[in-house]
Amino acid sequence: MNSKKIKEFKKIITKSKKNNTYKFTLAKFLLDYSKECEIIEDKKIDYMEIAKYFLDYYWVQVCKYNIKQVSKNQNTPVVVTIIKDYCDRDKIDKNEILKEIAQKCFKDVIPRFQYKNNTFYTHYHEVQNKSYKMPPDNKRYIYLFKESVEIFKDNYEVLSDEVLGELERFLK
Repeated sequence: MNSKKIKEFKKIITKSKKNNTYKFTLAKFLLDYSKECEIIEDKKIDYMEIAKYFLDYYWVQVCKYNIKQVSKNQNTPVVVTIIKDYCDRDKIDKNEILKEIAQKCFKDVIPRFQYKNNTFYTHYHEVQNKSYKMPPDNKRYIYLFKESVEIFKDNYEVLSDEVLGELERFLK
């Protein structure tokens, strides 16, 4: 068990700046993904895979319950705008919506999730004028470290409870 990484994960969830629910959703994705891993090893995770989780997570909240996903005076998150556009359609091309989420929603949350570079995973976003630039199509993935998978899997319950508790506080 790496208590330093666990403390950092908790610090990201409890202390980092959050304008919307993206960090909570990415944290929950990392935990759920790791929990399902049968083999503990480095994992290359495409943005489309993360987009599936974001779609599943946000769809009911946005389309059925219209749950607010931002703190006071913040713009509506892009993922909410995308999903709202699809809510009332009779026919939905799931691949189309996943592609849109993967292309438009991870510019900031993927690099900003970690305080230090490459604590839990590597990514290929570059800093440009104090903001992040999406990586080229062939580098739109994270490389989740074996140690991170193990930590998230072994500490799933406690970290998941932490994420959900902080999410609840944020939404209130």
